[in-house]
Amino acid sequence: MSDSKKHSGLDLLRWQGVLPCAYLAHWLLQRFALFSFLRGPAYPEFLFPLLQYFLSGVALVFVGATVAPSRKVATSIGLTILWMPSMWIIHVFGQSSPGLTNYMHATGDSIGLLVGVALIIRQVGQPKVEVTADSPTVSNESPPS
Repeated sequence: MSDSKKHSGLDLLRWQGVLPCAYLAHWLLQRFALFSFLRGPAYPEFLFPLLQYFLSGVALVFVGATVAPSRKVATSIGLTILWMPSMWIIHVFGQSSPGLTNYMHATGDSIGLLVGVALIIRQVGQPKVEVTADSPTVSNESPPS
């Protein structure tokens, strides 16, 4: 099998894994109560749901775009366009009487998605550092796909 066929097959698998991996990262971070210590009378009520969904939003975009073999910025924006409206429908518009927690879930997720896009844009814009035996060199070229 030639390298180009092997490479295109791997790329196809990576494209197929974008949504499942992104969703899995989102789901896992929602389930782990990383900020559970922020629940209680000493902290505002909105802080925990905001931070819980913020991290899961960042994870969704960052993991999904990182799994994609190319067009990482476009993938991150596409994931945000797909996910943000669904979060608002699930947490706010789909509820008969949404409360503060519903708004904080949707807001945290939305901010997290946007931060995830910003992180991917920053990562793609970073010059690649190639370390050779002589000295490190900086290259603006992406590695061969």
